[in-house]
Amino acid sequence: MNLKQINDLHERAMSLAEAAIVARTEGDEATSRERFQEALELARQAAARIAPHVGEEPMRSVLHRSAASLALNCEEYRLAEKLLAVGLATMIGIQTGHSTWLSGAATLGLMAIGGTVDFRTERRSPAY
Repeated sequence: MNLKQINDLHERAMSLAEAAIVARTEGDEATSRERFQEALELARQAAARIAPHVGEEPMRSVLHRSAASLALNCEEYRLAEKLLAVGLATMIGIQTGHSTWLSGAATLGLMAIGGTVDFRTERRSPAY
């Protein structure tokens, strides 16, 4: 893993996202969508490269959150859910001091490369 390459991908993605926002404010929706798609692809690459490296927090979570935001702009809601789950779960585990954050992060990292999360169903523990 080369952190400089990952950071360069992220910076290019954010530049494209800025260009997409400018195009949208100027009324050029076609260019805006195209730039957001390009930005999303770069952000996905950056997130995928850092996903297995749970020791690279908070950068790992930030990259996943950025990619999720771009997925929302591209109306790729399922992808946004996956990316957001990976980014948030690790940071929550670390900040709460929960000892199982590492295994949870590894599991969610696997989800990012092909698993799914369904946030539409609610499951409650019998204790509630």
